[in-house]
Amino acid sequence: MTERLERMRAGQLAALPTVAEIRMAYPLAGGGATLRLMTAEGSTVERHMIPLTERGAAGRENDPAGIYLDTITDGANTEGLKVAAEWHLMRLGFNYARGAAWAPYTGSASSEAQWKEWAPMLPDGHRWPHTVRVAITAAAEHLAYIDGAFGPAPKLPDLPAGVSAHPSGPPSGPEA
Repeated sequence: MTERLERMRAGQLAALPTVAEIRMAYPLAGGGATLRLMTAEGSTVERHMIPLTERGAAGRENDPAGIYLDTITDGANTEGLKVAAEWHLMRLGFNYARGAAWAPYTGSASSEAQWKEWAPMLPDGHRWPHTVRVAITAAAEHLAYIDGAFGPAPKLPDLPAGVSAHPSGPPSGPEA
């Protein structure tokens, strides 16, 4: 069980996002902004795609102020979006990496060509940057949770004769 927990812990640590990205959708089509958290390899899981300027999927918790950001920012990549993104990052257990700041990100050549074609049609504030990124790290509390959930198996007291206990999975958290 100890080896299994170590492999699971290593997998959890390897899958932690290291980059946060605010991506703007095409504003003339009514697109909004989305916060995405990505691993070093660039993969994103669904739970790490958070709408910043519109209501998210049914049942998903959203920052109540976030659904109004679209009117405040008019879809442009502004400081307001970065504040909303930071709120979500902290809730998810992440901080900006030491010395990191949001910076423009150039995507694929085809995406950049499309945005360049659209630029003359876009209002001020929508032209650049359409995507910004920042390096992030897991907060100490988040790492402690992973350590608790996938750390050593709990010690069981001596059981009465004829009674046995077998783990059915990893511990459920730091209190285990």
